Amino acid sequence: MPDQLCSMKIVTASGEVREFSKEISESEFNVAKLNLGLLGIIYSVTFYVQPMYNIRMNDTFYSINEWLNPKNLKELLDSSDGVEFYYWPFNGYNQSDPKPLDPNRDQIWVKTYVRTDDPASFTQQQLEQSLPNQTQATIKQMKLRSTLIQNPEKTPNVTATLWNGFTSVGNTSFVYQVPEAMHHAVSEESPKELMEIAFKAELDLSNVVAEYLFIMKTLYDFAGEGKFPLNVFADFRIIKSTKILLSNTFDKDPEALFCHIDFVSVLGTPSWQEFAQLIAQRAFDQYKAIPHWAKEWEFIPNVNSYLANTFSDQIKKFEKIRAKYDPDKIFFDNKSLQDIFNIALGSQNNKDSNKKKY
Repeated sequence: MPDQLCSMKIVTASGEVREFSKEISESEFNVAKLNLGLLGIIYSVTFYVQPMYNIRMNDTFYSINEWLNPKNLKELLDSSDGVEFYYWPFNGYNQSDPKPLDPNRDQIWVKTYVRTDDPASFTQQQLEQSLPNQTQATIKQMKLRSTLIQNPEKTPNVTATLWNGFTSVGNTSFVYQVPEAMHHAVSEESPKELMEIAFKAELDLSNVVAEYLFIMKTLYDFAGEGKFPLNVFADFRIIKSTKILLSNTFDKDPEALFCHIDFVSVLGTPSWQEFAQLIAQRAFDQYKAIPHWAKEWEFIPNVNSYLANTFSDQIKKFEKIRAKYDPDKIFFDNKSLQDIFNIALGSQNNKDSNKKKY
């Protein structure tokens, strides 16, 4: 989203409305686009626009064992305008089988987006009529999943039942105008645990496949201990890098690819933090992964030190611009960010943070 901005206005500590854009100052704009609230109060944003176009959205379900490998994933990425794929936990669970929990039965849900000149599959009226049903279906699913907080051992049965209903229509391929293709049904009645990490993908995507399989194996290992920390899904996306400072996809190579993984569970799910910490710390060690600032990450042990060291050079550049617009740190009141910046900048910033604020 920040890369789609062409300008923005921020009310800074002086009370002035300052405009940021590439034309005014590219370096300052790359701070403003992901300013974490540290430059002031965002007054307005202006986005780039382009003519409307259509996207063919394909939803396909494959056996993980048969399909998931770097070659297949790379071919899919190269032939699509966007790729998203999910692990829906324990979707192959079969209560009547002698071995009800068997990862060999699990499937992967693959979603691709391909730009097309084909006409839309549905009218605007049909889409608008379908939205309330989508929202209600989401609420019902989350209410059912919410019962797992008190009965986590039922997770495989519930998630597999929902999966079987979801996939009963088989593979699908529909054309939408691009905003409709990208939307998700949301509901305030469905509070969730949500952590996202991003790491640089290998050229052949081998580390993306390895991480998918590790996450799946870890969930089965947890299940063997009677723990079921993930009850919605893990969502994988592959996107290009950005030059925006403090982004979890920052890279000097504009063609570099990053894998984003969202982990979603019902709020209050037992063992969630234990699982999320294990996954995050491994990704930090293996891939120098970075969490999403706006999602859950502060519960991860030693994460402030890790982020300070990882972002050290970027924080020093960011701080020069931040201090220009808020020298008295009026807007610098987030404890986690204070810790991260203090570690990255050293003792001088510790002294500055103790200055009286007005």
